[in-house]
Amino acid sequence: SMTTVPFGQAGNGSYTAMVTTPGGATTPYSNLTVSQDAWFRSDHVTDNYGDDTSLHLRRESGNLEYAVVRFDLSSLPASAQINSAIVSFYVKGGKGHPAGPVTVHRVTADWTEAGATWQTLNDKFESVVLDTIPPQPDAGDVWVEVNLTTQVQAWVNGGQPNHGIVLIPAG
Repeated sequence: SMTTVPFGQAGNGSYTAMVTTPGGATTPYSNLTVSQDAWFRSDHVTDNYGDDTSLHLRRESGNLEYAVVRFDLSSLPASAQINSAIVSFYVKGGKGHPAGPVTVHRVTADWTEAGATWQTLNDKFESVVLDTIPPQPDAGDVWVEVNLTTQVQAWVNGGQPNHGIVLIPAG
């Protein structure tokens, strides 16, 4: 079967996948959601910010802030072909975004929204960059898209556990 996953906006908790079978019938999957998200910081290694309504990213004066996001893909058919998996993040201008790019990586360890801390997750990701969010203007808020097609395919195939992604400010 062919599957298109237009993820929509991260944080809104509403993602849609359209699965088209070889016969041409299309079935919507509307319960793709962000199942967990959190951020954590290097200068407070045991603190958790899973309840915050926004995710923080920072690389400043030696202090780092990373964000993790996991999507619930359980409603997608096993081994479905993923044609597109794009997630959009709302980036606040000015101090809301690092001056440099943000890289996106696959998380390699299980975590919970209430348990994600610098101590438990800061190095639990693959070095391979899945996508990069370019530096943003100092003023104004903007939507940025991250392409997760290859990674979502790997999760749906069952070859890798879905521990989500981590956003890392690279500059």
